[in-house]
Amino acid sequence: MPQTVRIHSFPLSGHAHRVVLFVNLAGINHEVINVDLAAGEIAFGPAAARLITVFNAPLDAEFAKATADKVLTKLENHLEGRDFLVGEKPTIADVSLYSYTAHAPEGNVSLEPYPNVRRWLANIEALPGFVPMPATKVGLAA
Repeated sequence: MPQTVRIHSFPLSGHAHRVVLFVNLAGINHEVINVDLAAGEIAFGPAAARLITVFNAPLDAEFAKATADKVLTKLENHLEGRDFLVGEKPTIADVSLYSYTAHAPEGNVSLEPYPNVRRWLANIEALPGFVPMPATKVGLAA
């Protein structure tokens, strides 16, 4: 039996929609779990930490930073000896993780302890056609 991908989604999110659209088009077995972002559900790690500093979200900053460190440690280890997350070229996986990882310092999450992550971000930023997400001068990015 094929493994089922769980997608935590918010129906009005373009970010979530593109993932649901992709898995449907690709015929990937999946389950959509809707979350209530307005009530403070799902945001974890670097994204949650950034929500706190940029939008004053009522989330637990220490939990968000601790979760971000766990995520970044896994990413750091995975990127050992790799230029991109999967294979020799960038994929949708790289694109999907780039923005909140690159902007983690806005949520007071330092990327300094993660040299492989910083190298990977530079690899994405060096790609032809790269477009940066606007930075917010908060947190460690202030």
